[in-house]
Amino acid sequence: MLRKPLFEVDNFNVIIKNEEEKLGHEDINNEVNSSKHDSKEDIKNIEAQTTKQTNTDDFSKNLLQNKDLKKVNYFQFPFNFLIPGAFVNVVKEQEKEKEENEIKEIKEKKRGRKTERTEVSSPHNKFADDNLRKKTKHIVLSSILDFLNAKLKEIYKDNIGNGILLKQLLTLNHKQKANIIVDENKQFLQKTLQEIFSDNISKRYTNYPLDHNKNLINRLLEEDDEEKRKYFNNLFNLTFLEVLHHFQGKEIINELVGLKTYKEALKNFEDEKDYYENLKYHLTNFEEIINSKKSRRPRKQKNVEVTDEKILG
Repeated sequence: MLRKPLFEVDNFNVIIKNEEEKLGHEDINNEVNSSKHDSKEDIKNIEAQTTKQTNTDDFSKNLLQNKDLKKVNYFQFPFNFLIPGAFVNVVKEQEKEKEENEIKEIKEKKRGRKTERTEVSSPHNKFADDNLRKKTKHIVLSSILDFLNAKLKEIYKDNIGNGILLKQLLTLNHKQKANIIVDENKQFLQKTLQEIFSDNISKRYTNYPLDHNKNLINRLLEEDDEEKRKYFNNLFNLTFLEVLHHFQGKEIINELVGLKTYKEALKNFEDEKDYYENLKYHLTNFEEIINSKKSRRPRKQKNVEVTDEKILG
């Protein structure tokens, strides 16, 4: 027997009446009981569907209020999980974000910046080129300082004075050793020992004026003893490059006899084979490494030149 689906409960009595006309009087009671049972099941189904729809609507609204909504993959959910228009709005938002990222990427490329690193850069540690250059300068300058102080003790037979009259050069500030600017390092090669060691001393010496070394060198260059004065003038007028060549063993300078060579200076690093070899290369090729570096124009200078070109153009 065919029956009309009972989705509309209000028509229940009308349906029963029609059925009574078609069936015999003796089967009416059975059919009515059967129909009532079916209608109750239908009512339960309708209520369940209504509850389910309410829950999905609440879920959709909560989902749309979520700050991370744009990260959700909507193709994992049935479309009836979302309230009307939600999927379209989210797609538009994602497209807008994608467009903004593309514009940002174009601007970065115009500035000359890389949006992604195509290769992994090596770690910036003691093996980095700039750190090896710093260490090389530190080793050479420390070796020269030790030599100069030893020579002063020898010449003055350990009568080197005290306080501000102490005839010993003190450790320089960190600026010269740490400087890795290419142009300044190229100029540093031609600096004399007088220029280098007349710089301010380290601030850790609180009992000495910052220009202690400068004052000492000036006194040595004006020494009353002619032989000593001549020696000191020859010594402090040597350039860093000349001292470096003696240190490397490329030439022998009489005023520097007694200065230890790079081989002796490297003994402290023999336990670190890789670092030892890297330092050895930089100590023996320091001049070539510095001169091979290309200088960089300051950013302000670049901006000024670009502005001038625009004005002239």
